[in-house]
Amino acid sequence: MEAIGAQAPGWHILQPTQQRSSLYGRLSLEWDYCMVHDHQGAFTGSIGYVVADPMVQKTHWCNRFKLLPSGVSVAIAGMFANGRKLANFINFPFNNVQLSANTKSLTAQDHNTHLWATLKVHPDGGLQLEGITQDIEYQLDILAAQPCLLPRDNAFTPVTGRDMGHLPNEQWTVDVIWPRANVSGYIRDLNKNKTVEITGHGYRENAFGQWLFWAGGWDFAVVSDHQSGVQWVWQTYHRSQELSYLDLSFPLDGVQKTVRFFAQTGQLQWQHQHWQFDPQARQKYPLDTTVYAHNQDYRVETQLFIGKNQVPLLYNNSWYTNIYVIFALFPFCKGAIYSVKEGTQLLKFSGQAGGEYSTLRSLF
Repeated sequence: MEAIGAQAPGWHILQPTQQRSSLYGRLSLEWDYCMVHDHQGAFTGSIGYVVADPMVQKTHWCNRFKLLPSGVSVAIAGMFANGRKLANFINFPFNNVQLSANTKSLTAQDHNTHLWATLKVHPDGGLQLEGITQDIEYQLDILAAQPCLLPRDNAFTPVTGRDMGHLPNEQWTVDVIWPRANVSGYIRDLNKNKTVEITGHGYRENAFGQWLFWAGGWDFAVVSDHQSGVQWVWQTYHRSQELSYLDLSFPLDGVQKTVRFFAQTGQLQWQHQHWQFDPQARQKYPLDTTVYAHNQDYRVETQLFIGKNQVPLLYNNSWYTNIYVIFALFPFCKGAIYSVKEGTQLLKFSGQAGGEYSTLRSLF
């Protein structure tokens, strides 16, 4: 379960060692994903930049055969304070994109629709995300919250799963870069001609590998409670035991503890008790989540309240995305950490969380 090629300077799947001419090269996929939670509740949501199937540029003889949305995609989902929901997905072919293996920076533009997106890396390591989608214009600066989370020897390190899918060599690495980040900037609603200023916190994750994602799926959530000092990152993938785990950080007696709980060792269980069917997405989504983690030292009980705070990301321009859905979730989280030895509650945590649930859509 060790990580492969973590901390590359640019996009991992563009590194020379990752360039494969086989079928698995056509399954190369990577995203840089951030959550955004305004402290006043003006907006909560997520934005992801995705690079997929770069080998399509070198295999012109079969470029019509695609299993992933080749090129660069930008997915933005969220909720405004007035309850208005946002779900935009844009795909830019590689001939409309500038990116390299040497930097995480990216520029994509569609001259016909005038939609565009950029990702820039600041000298301090922070990100600036800008662009125009079907419904919004955005500019967001995202920087690791200080002080950075330490130590990382027990948790919040990259994890690679090799039990992801149906093919024997599929693998996927998840790197939680910033469990908590500072976010500032603005989002302008183009339909309402209204600009929302953003000052809040978020999360940043980088994930990459060779994986037929729509044949699998995931179920995850993240919360960061500044008041209690708790960082809580729950990752699960439907077909993987190696990538189903909870990373936890919390202060105890003046020391920041970091703990990882793995499902495959029996330390992590979760349940969705209530579901709701979405006719547009042709699939059901969870209304709540209970996550229970335990080891010899700690027990962690967490509840996520989702309700109607979700929106499906749908993209029907290909056969494989037409049969798949990602529900962006914006739950409120409440949890508690207990000492196993003492049998006492160590602390409580709560806050605005983010997450996703993805799966194949029903045929009918």
